[in-house]
Amino acid sequence: MVARKSVKATKILNRCNGKINGYSVDEQIEIMSATVAQERILAERNSEEGTWAVFQGRNGIRFLIAAWPKIAQQLVGLSVFNTYATYFFQDAGSKDPFMVTVILSCVQLLSMIMSATTTDKFGRRPLTVYPYAVTSLSVLCLGIIGCFDYTKPSTSSLLIFFACLATLSTTGASAIGYAYATEIPQQRLRAKTAGWALASSNLVAIMFSFCTPLMINNAPVSSWGVKTGFFFAGTGTFSVIVAWFILPEVTRRTPAEIDELFEKRVNLRRFKGYLTDVQMNANEKRNEHEIIVTA
Repeated sequence: MVARKSVKATKILNRCNGKINGYSVDEQIEIMSATVAQERILAERNSEEGTWAVFQGRNGIRFLIAAWPKIAQQLVGLSVFNTYATYFFQDAGSKDPFMVTVILSCVQLLSMIMSATTTDKFGRRPLTVYPYAVTSLSVLCLGIIGCFDYTKPSTSSLLIFFACLATLSTTGASAIGYAYATEIPQQRLRAKTAGWALASSNLVAIMFSFCTPLMINNAPVSSWGVKTGFFFAGTGTFSVIVAWFILPEVTRRTPAEIDELFEKRVNLRRFKGYLTDVQMNANEKRNEHEIIVTA
């Protein structure tokens, strides 16, 4: 089984990175195998084995970090301006709610392109925390507009504008959530942690898929309507505050570096500038190689 996985991994790495100058597939396979072996040793030492290892010790905080960006996606009000967008704008008095959803879909596409092209340049953390903060502010503005006559053309246009702003900011941030779900866990627990993380997000999504229509509907159940934005402004603010304290910057970090940062209990907000032992060893080998080449 292990041999078959190694062969499969070799083929994938060859296909993805085989054309990069100086890239050694065999070396990468050795690094990944050594990392997994080291993680198993540490897991046995810390009694972090078995079905519930995802939630034990430092793996627990890693699970929370992996899950939080996708959970925050639901807490900032995705169900209002995405899942039930047509229903929301129909209730808000829009004459063509379907056209509004088409506009929002175009904004989503733009956001995905922007996120894909900028995430390695600006980092995971700022492109997650700040956009969710913008989304929370946008749904707050939706709630404020709900306190006035939002059926007028001017206020109706404001509704569409803030919905577009919320969609633009949250779509890219939620996409980066998948990066956190796969980069943060230990390699040996990656599949389990990512599965639990996305399942947690889906549980929150199921809850809001039931509650949101009741909030939006102007029936006697809630009579919130557009003022539903106030609720998600509150939950969104909470999610952003939590994200500010727990989401680390792991852009361009190797699995070994991420493991070292968690094992050393480095402050989560100081991951970006921390010089790991892995980096120092790599720099030493690079300097030695340069000396040999120039000699």
